[in-house]
Amino acid sequence: MPDSASANIFFKKLKKVPFLFFKNIKGDWTSYVKDCERLYKKHPEYTSDVNAKPWDKKGKSMTDDFKVYRDAGYTKHNSKIWKTTGKKEKLTLEWEEKIAEQLPLENYIVTPTLQTPGQTLPYHVDQFLYLKRNTNSEYILRFLIFMSEWKSGHYLLVNDEILHKWRAGDCYVWHPDSPHIASNNGLENKWTCNVTGVYKAKI
Repeated sequence: MPDSASANIFFKKLKKVPFLFFKNIKGDWTSYVKDCERLYKKHPEYTSDVNAKPWDKKGKSMTDDFKVYRDAGYTKHNSKIWKTTGKKEKLTLEWEEKIAEQLPLENYIVTPTLQTPGQTLPYHVDQFLYLKRNTNSEYILRFLIFMSEWKSGHYLLVNDEILHKWRAGDCYVWHPDSPHIASNNGLENKWTCNVTGVYKAKI
C-alpha cells in the first residue's frame, strides 16, 4: 500500500510545475528500441487511431471522446499510435522490470509506444484505463521515458509548456490532471515508454 502522506506531498509538488524531470533511467536503450521495432513489425495490429473501437465499457468513455478529434480534422492517417497495450492482451518485453524497478511505483504496467512521422496524439488527459481495470487506487501516476535521443520534430506539450531536447533514458512525470499533446513532426520514429502504476514513496 502507498504511504498516503508521502503520495499527497508528491502529487502537490506536481501540481505546481508543468512537468518534472525525475531522473535518467539506466538501460541499453539502443537494444530496447530494436526490440520494439521488431515487435511493431510483428504486431502492427496494436496500432490505433481516432477511429479506435473500445474493448469494453471502461474503454468506451475514452473512444467516445475521440469524436472531438475527428470533428477537428484528425483522421486515421494523422493520429496513429502503436503501443504494447494497443489490444486487451498486452505484449511484454523481457527488460520491462529492469526499467520499472527504478521508479517509485507498484502494480505497474510498462508500455513502449511508437509515433511514426506525421502522427499526433491530440490534446488529452490520461485516463489510465488499462491499469484501472485492476486497481481503484487514487494514487495512480505515469512516468514517461524517452527511449532514444531527441530528434528535430519530436515534441510534447504539457500544461502549455514544450518538452523537447531529451536524452535517451530521460524520465519525466506530471500531475495526472495535466492536459498534454504528443507529436512526431520529424523524419524518424519516436519511441517512448510509459510506466504507469500506484505511487510509492521509496524505490
